[in-house]
Amino acid sequence: MTETKEAIVYAVCEANIAPGWVQPFTLAKVGPDGKEEPFPILIVRDEARKFYAYVNACPHEKRPLYEESENYVSDGRRHLHCMQHDARFEPSTGLCVEGECKFQSLESIPVAIIDGDVCIAGVELAEDDDAGPPEIMIVSE
Repeated sequence: MTETKEAIVYAVCEANIAPGWVQPFTLAKVGPDGKEEPFPILIVRDEARKFYAYVNACPHEKRPLYEESENYVSDGRRHLHCMQHDARFEPSTGLCVEGECKFQSLESIPVAIIDGDVCIAGVELAEDDDAGPPEIMIVSE
């Protein structure tokens, strides 16, 4: 008999982000010391309507790429744009194609659309006592 492994995924937001837009979120994760720490992420929806998730930290100086929702295709280049030093990243891979951190990548987070929600996995988020996201779901792999 084969065991089914369960993966914990967290619903971050509804999957209603428009194509070409980036939505930043600051969640809380469990750090190496077991304490809660900020976990800034980006949810990206590309022009092909696919979703991607990245840690919201430029590899150059670990500063946030985005602090507000923004249309990343507005620069005409169809790249994610680091507001700190003008680096450009491919939305589908997180690879830097222009700037101080060229050939480095954003840290990717596994993402899936489940029941109309954008969900992430691969990280242990801190439990939220408030009524808002993230919502925890357990799915079989």
